Amino acid sequence: MSRSVPAIDRLHRFLSRSSLATRAAVLLRNQCRAIIKYRLMTTHQVEESGELWLAERVAPRCRTFVDVGANRGEWTAMMLRYAPPDVRAVLFEPGTKASAMLRERFADRAGIEIVSRALSDRPATAARFFEEPDAGNTSSLSRGAATAGATETAVDVTTLDIEAERLSIERIDLLKVDAEGHDLAVLRGAEKLLREDRVGIVQWEYSDSWIAGGATLAAALDFLGSFGYQTWLLKRGGLHRFDYSVFGEYFTFSNFVSLRPRDLETLAGAVHELL
Repeated sequence: MSRSVPAIDRLHRFLSRSSLATRAAVLLRNQCRAIIKYRLMTTHQVEESGELWLAERVAPRCRTFVDVGANRGEWTAMMLRYAPPDVRAVLFEPGTKASAMLRERFADRAGIEIVSRALSDRPATAARFFEEPDAGNTSSLSRGAATAGATETAVDVTTLDIEAERLSIERIDLLKVDAEGHDLAVLRGAEKLLREDRVGIVQWEYSDSWIAGGATLAAALDFLGSFGYQTWLLKRGGLHRFDYSVFGEYFTFSNFVSLRPRDLETLAGAVHELL
């Protein structure tokens, strides 16, 4: 095998001199990326994405869950269908229209706390936030993650570590992060909670909006791995084994679940292979 690598390298160098061979390689690469993307990506429909699957198994034993980027509250409403009546839910949503919708939607439900601030890795005041019309779900702190129709507003930014102390949150059983390209920054803002083993399961979104936010999947996996978390791709039917050394960055909408081995035991039989 070692003798064949230089030969293959010489072949690559030889073919690179041809514009025709290079164009063919680009076309082939793009088609290969499309196949990989569709294998790994998921849908926004919770029934098909695996989010419902996870909620059914985790919500019944939740005492506290946190929804970062709550938007209109669809994910929270799903969790509440399976969670105990006395569950505590903390929703972070900086969008003016979206947070108003949340207050109206959950007005009659006890234990719901809505915080109209954005989360990141450091606090800030009057930060730029790009809010989609009608509380669209791609509102973001990153201009490049929002659509052209988004309106710029000023919002306060904090961290989950700061808010956990302010709100007296001792432990988070399930942390969901959907921050449209700012997801890794949100996770980094929970470093103290993660280090102290005060977060159980983390569900977080990865997508092409990470490009605008300057984040990578590799950095997220390394960061969470440093606290003992194993990360799995969440798809219909459960958790799927994800090997970054095989798939690399693919910047397509997906949900990942990070947890410690002891929590994986409660989802026994849920791990599937991608290849």
